[in-house]
Amino acid sequence: MKFTKPLDTILNTEAKTRILRFLCRTSAEWNGNQIAREIGVSAPATHNALSSLYKEGVLQLRNMGNTHIYSLKQDSFLVSSLLKPLFAKEDELLDTVIDMIKRKISVSKAKNEILSVALFGSTSLHQECPTSDIDIVLIAEGAKAKNTIERLFEQIDAKVSKEFGNTISTYINTQAEFRAKHKHGLAVVKNILKSYKLIYGKRLENLL
Repeated sequence: MKFTKPLDTILNTEAKTRILRFLCRTSAEWNGNQIAREIGVSAPATHNALSSLYKEGVLQLRNMGNTHIYSLKQDSFLVSSLLKPLFAKEDELLDTVIDMIKRKISVSKAKNEILSVALFGSTSLHQECPTSDIDIVLIAEGAKAKNTIERLFEQIDAKVSKEFGNTISTYINTQAEFRAKHKHGLAVVKNILKSYKLIYGKRLENLL
């Protein structure tokens, strides 16, 4: 094991990072071609990265006939104490934002006026870029509640923007407005219903 800055060589290419993320999540054995398909990297690039990671001591290799089978070297300090915790934290990023939103709602005066809060758009689809907005649809009990909810989410946006660098973009409707937009086939409502992730309250389908 290299003791001086080992991550410089272990995580120095996208292929290596994708391989390690995938293996940390699955904790299973895979051959090179299977891994290439799963992570969306060409087979030659995947095999080169696997060979390098094996030499760096974070992967185990065994032969099954003519096929190399790879898995994480679970007893490696780099794997158990650095890589697995790193990718576990990465997986928690969006959940951390969602938990923050839930906590803010739960202690707000507006909580009983909020029927539903859901994530939609590129972040919900896991297609966001570093500067993408976090799109949130909110269903209010009535028109009077919309201003209160808007002020609440301005506070949430300030905290999220500071800690994560992304802006929360809210799409606030009353239940009646959301129903009417769905009835008239508004594209944004159709797209929301296809791929939203519920954060708080009732499922959107139950409000139509």
